[in-house]
Amino acid sequence: MTNPQKWRILRARAEAWLKALNAGGLAEIAPDAAVVWEEQPSAEIVGVQRASPLGSGAIPLTFAWTRFDDAEGVVVGVGDPVVVVDMLPDCGCDACDSGSQDALDELDEYVLGVVTGEYRRLRRGKRQITIYTAERQGCSGFDGPWDKLGRFVPNWHELTNRLRAVGLPRAISRRTRLRYHKQVETALARPDGWDEVSGSSWLEAVNS
Repeated sequence: MTNPQKWRILRARAEAWLKALNAGGLAEIAPDAAVVWEEQPSAEIVGVQRASPLGSGAIPLTFAWTRFDDAEGVVVGVGDPVVVVDMLPDCGCDACDSGSQDALDELDEYVLGVVTGEYRRLRRGKRQITIYTAERQGCSGFDGPWDKLGRFVPNWHELTNRLRAVGLPRAISRRTRLRYHKQVETALARPDGWDEVSGSSWLEAVNS
């Protein structure tokens, strides 16, 4: 990490968002906010600011300033208790640095997802579904029988590579992906039994 100062731009961007949300009449900003985390971030936190939306049913947005290896970063969090959306940068070393624009775009995407009400986080046991925006989502913990088998078979990775060479797992993988996709769609449509973090659009406070 030859130039850790380059990551200061992330905090500058987050602070610009806070000023814009406040100036636009969408939120009240609390500097040095005391928050409760669902899971404490792994990075050292040196400060927290919280944007509380004025719209009914909207979820708050939290920025935590972090320090690691002489670099500065930002934790983006939502809800109360605060759920960590992401820690930026995910790695500050030169080898992983694709340029500040990628990190800035990620931060903007997370903020816009919360402000527009598109952000949703559903969790049940080890399964988790996160909708960041209408164009981006992620899920984890949806292991099927094919994946679970690998936990008990030695050299599973090498074996599956050989099987893929003859096309055996392709039909199984396709059916598995379709089943997972249906499970995710069902959970999003009927989230009963899932722990959900979501809220309405902040913009409703302006439009009402």
